[in-house]
Amino acid sequence: MHHPHLLTTALMLSCLVAGVGHAAQPAGQPAGPGQNTPAPRLAQMAPSHTGPAPQATLETDAAQCLAWYRPWLRDPLGAYYARPVRDQRVVSIDLYATGELGGFEIRRASCEFEGGKILETGTRELARRAGWTVR
Repeated sequence: MHHPHLLTTALMLSCLVAGVGHAAQPAGQPAGPGQNTPAPRLAQMAPSHTGPAPQATLETDAAQCLAWYRPWLRDPLGAYYARPVRDQRVVSIDLYATGELGGFEIRRASCEFEGGKILETGTRELARRAGWTVR
């Protein structure tokens, strides 16, 4: 189903971009016969920021952090994370993984990042401090 007001708006915008139609005349200056005034130019909007959105970057880093901890999990493919949080260069996640008794256990896991990449040394130290057995 088409909405007439959307089609009218779209048509008017396409006419403005194409330069079709007449622009309003300034007060006191009537348009002469056959006089076609140029259409006003549409302002180009600059993007509000560059680069990925902060939430998208956090999710990407959290996924990398989960991947870093997978080798130390009993069931690496069944693991997942929740509640990612960033504190400067450190991303922390709640890591859900199969525990010793077969149910899920939740452990906090943290990774240090620089330039979108995990810093191995810093992440090993964070894991050790949190009680993870890492080699």
